[in-house]
Formats: sequence, structure tokens, C-alpha cells
Amino acid sequence: MRYVMLRDPKKEELEIFHLIIAPTYDCNLSCKHCYISKISDDIPKEQWKKTIERWIDFVKKEGKNGIIHFKGGEPFVFKDLEELLNYSAEKGLWVFITSNGTLIKDKEAKYLRKIYEKTKGKIILSLNGSTPEIDELLREEGVYQKTVDAAKRLKANNVPFDINYVVHSGNEEDTEKAIYLAKELGAVQFNLLPLVERGRARNNGVHIPDLIKVLEQVERARNNGARDMLEWSIADMIQRLGSGEYECNGCTVGFKGLAYITPDGNVYSCPNTVLEEFRLGAIEQTPEEWFNGGNARRLREIHEGRLVCKGELEWYKDQPQSMKKVAHSEEIIKKEIA
Repeated sequence: MRYVMLRDPKKEELEIFHLIIAPTYDCNLSCKHCYISKISDDIPKEQWKKTIERWIDFVKKEGKNGIIHFKGGEPFVFKDLEELLNYSAEKGLWVFITSNGTLIKDKEAKYLRKIYEKTKGKIILSLNGSTPEIDELLREEGVYQKTVDAAKRLKANNVPFDINYVVHSGNEEDTEKAIYLAKELGAVQFNLLPLVERGRARNNGVHIPDLIKVLEQVERARNNGARDMLEWSIADMIQRLGSGEYECNGCTVGFKGLAYITPDGNVYSCPNTVLEEFRLGAIEQTPEEWFNGGNARRLREIHEGRLVCKGELEWYKDQPQSMKKVAHSEEIIKKEIA
């Protein structure tokens, strides 16, 4: 399935409700661009199940389809992951998992096949280059091949998967080749994620990419057999916005139907708004309480109309160079739309 986080701007809600949970921030890698810090993750699986049940009830009440999206850290290091995946699938939620892929062996690929025989969804693999050398600008030696092998195992088991490509100053000119690699591996969708200059990325010599270079390559790939897997890519969205086919008044943060739960049980709107002043609530509360609070409304109102991530705009308040780069990217997007 192809997916993008579409919204209803009049109702200020997502079309498909999307709950992201990070049961742990533990990870088997130490990527150079990561901004996750270790925090407590002793929430028992029964509490996670209660939260999933509340989400299901909320989704049904609102008459929506619902996603449960497992992230980390690395989800596959979480000992109760398989049980929570089965529980979510059997309850009718669509199941997404974002992973570096290195722990997806034959056993995992086979049980994932059973998960996706029960429900919709997909695995989202991180791969940041068309070659090991480019991928290793952000990740550790040997990770590239492990992720490629995971993609092959998933394809062999009919498990749908995407590729997430963190695009930065060091791999921006490799974007087109990375798209073709994803297509060759059998990915459903290729997702471009511009580097966020937070955490380790601030000290490792990688920076926000040149958006013009990236857009040129995406457009070439779209015209060279990769259009389907680039549906709702940034280039595709720009065309839809320019033609009036799609209306966007900015970032979906704060909208009803979008929530992110950290390993310590705090609830935010998304991974880029994990700031105390934007906390929506706690895992023990209901989704109605999360979305009806003042912080959800505040998130909808700040930076209104901006065509870039509101979380980044908040993080970059004390990083003027990063703020300048994001503003430049936004100007490029506006020019392309016009």
C-alpha cells in the first residue's frame, strides 16, 4: 500500500488516524545523524495493549481507519514486539514498522508475513545510499548489506516494504541511484526525509541538502520508470499543490488523529515535537484528552501556513544557520508550486 499523511484542513484531522509508539529507544546501531537519547522504557506490555485498545475504540468512534506505527530506537530489539504486532493486527489496525532492517532475519520475515496476511501495512526500512560507501556516511560499516538482505527477505515472503532515505549534503547527488535501487529491491514506496540538524548530526559534518539538486533527480526518476513508487514524494506533492489538486495549509502537527508515545509514556504529536511545552498528555489518558488539550491547539496555530516541519522550526530557534537553510528550502518549494 502507498501511504501519505493526508489531512482534512477544515476539520483539522487526519484522513487516516496514525498512532506512533516507541516502546524503546534502545538500538543496535549508533547512526551519525540520530537525535534519540536513552530514556526509561519500563512500561509493561499490558499497558501498551490498553493503549492500543483505547486507540481502536477512538478510531471506531470517529469512523476512521487506524494505523499503529512501531518505531524506536530499533523496534526489533523490543522483546514484546511480536506479541504487540499480532495483537494490533488481530484487532484490525493497519501495522507499520520503521526499522534499520539489520535484525530482520528469516524468522522475522516469516512471522511478518503472517502479520500482513491479517491486516494492511508495511515495513519501512532505512537505507541512505545506493552503495555501502554512501550509506556509511551516516551508518556503520556493514549495515548497508544487512538492510539490503532484509529487503530481499521481505520481498521473498511477500511482506510489503518502503525505503526511507535520509537525504543530506553527503548523499544528495546519489538520490536518483538510490531510487532505482529501491525499485530493484521491490520497495512499494521511496520516502525522502531531509536531514534534521539535531543530536549527533550537528557534530558529524552532514547538513541539510540542496533541495534543487534533490528535486531534479526525483523528477528524472519519475520520468524514468519510478513514478508509482514516488507517488506523494515531495516532487509529486509540489505538482499536486501547483495544479490545485491538493490543498495544504502546512504541517499536520497538532491535528486530531496524530500522536506519538515515547518509551516513558509521554504523548506528543510527532517525533519532531518532543518538547515539554508541546506535550499532549500521558499514556494513561484517552486519545480524546490528548487531542482536546491546549497544546494540540497551540501546535496547530504556531507557524501556520508554513510548508516545512513545525518541529524543526521550533528546534532551530537557537540554530540560526539551520533555520536559514530550512527557510531557503521553503522558498524553493513555494517557487516550484507557483
